[in-house]
Amino acid sequence: MILMVERDRLVKDLARDMFHRYGYSILSAGDEGEAVRLYRQHVGKIAVVMIDALSDRPRSRDLFNMIRKINPGARVIATSKLSQDTSYRNMLRHGVDGHLRKPYRMTDLLNLVGQLLNGE
Repeated sequence: MILMVERDRLVKDLARDMFHRYGYSILSAGDEGEAVRLYRQHVGKIAVVMIDALSDRPRSRDLFNMIRKINPGARVIATSKLSQDTSYRNMLRHGVDGHLRKPYRMTDLLNLVGQLLNGE
C-alpha cells in the first residue's frame, strides 16, 4: 500500500489510477494531519509514503520526521516543484529514500516505487 500526501487533485487522481492499474493499493491524504492518522491506522500495510514538499509549508519536513518516529524504517519519497524548496532539501538531507522533481513522469514514479519495494 502507498500513502500519497499531495494537495494537487489532478496529480492524486493520475497517480491513483496508475498505481491501481499496476496492482498497488493507495491511500491519499490532503494534509499532514490526515497523513499521520492514516499512517498510524495502516502502519503495517503502508510500504511507501510520498510527501509533497512545499517551501511555504515546513510541515512537510515535520511529517517526514513523524513518519520516521512512528516507523524508523519507513520508505519515503519526497516530491517538489523546485529543488531549492527548504522542506524538500531538509528531507533529502535527513535520509529520504527517493525524490522526484515535479513535473515528473508517472513511469518515473512507478519505477522509483518499484525500486524501493525491491530493496534497491
